[in-house]
Amino acid sequence: EDSHKEDEWTIAWKCGRFKPSEYTMAKSYQKLNHFPKSGVITRKDTLVRAIRKMRAVHGEVFSFLPQSFILPSEYTKFVHEYSQQDVRDVWICKPADSSRGRKIFLMRDLSELTYDCQFVIQRYMENPLLISGYKWDMRVYVLVTHTHPLKA
Repeated sequence: EDSHKEDEWTIAWKCGRFKPSEYTMAKSYQKLNHFPKSGVITRKDTLVRAIRKMRAVHGEVFSFLPQSFILPSEYTKFVHEYSQQDVRDVWICKPADSSRGRKIFLMRDLSELTYDCQFVIQRYMENPLLISGYKWDMRVYVLVTHTHPLKA
């Protein structure tokens, strides 16, 4: 017979997101493996929006992101930009909330564009920085031991 109460736990671990109420209802000794609103940097569409805002505030230091559009809401803007091209560039289409390269595709012709969920479409970098001939990304992992005050 299990005699534990529902709130007798120290660590909660989820692969998905926690509800806002789960953050507010947690006791001070209870820890969750996600930070509130971390989706801003983990979803491609919200990351594009955040970098746009940072570029507007801080200028060119945030100009490292290729030209990006969030579909379907910015479809008209994308089509306008697409129609201005003299030579058809390659565009990369990525689901906003997917990972590990799933459902990513390249397109050159607008007729190739199909999507069934929110997508980010970006001008493809034809000559990216390669390491030994391979594309790569840098991921930095930091263990945050405390958030009030922030300590790493």
